[in-house]
Amino acid sequence: MDLSIFLGQVISIYLIVMGLGLFINKEEILKAVREFAGANASLVFYGAIALILGLMMIFSHNIWDGTWRVIVTFVGWAVTVKGAMAMLFPKMLKNLTGAFAKSSIANLTNFIGLLVVIVGAYLAFQVF
Repeated sequence: MDLSIFLGQVISIYLIVMGLGLFINKEEILKAVREFAGANASLVFYGAIALILGLMMIFSHNIWDGTWRVIVTFVGWAVTVKGAMAMLFPKMLKNLTGAFAKSSIANLTNFIGLLVVIVGAYLAFQVF
């Protein structure tokens, strides 16, 4: 199986489930984000795992060809950057995450969830 298709399948399912979770369980997701941001050990552990997974995605799939494969590459880069931020600047990421969960941006959770589902569905349409 082509690596792009495999990663696209995994990421599309993740995006659909995560988007639906944001859309359906807004309060629980925001509560979990606030709790997670308050736990330093969880943030650093997450950073290590995210950094490893993101780097694996970048080194195996760094394709910027203007097709659906760019979504896979973008997710890899986003995971890598967030993982590196959690490792290098945990306090800053903690403050940003806490501010997101408490601010008016949290009111956009339904919209963000819907947008994530749409991107996931588009990617799923391309890879399945």
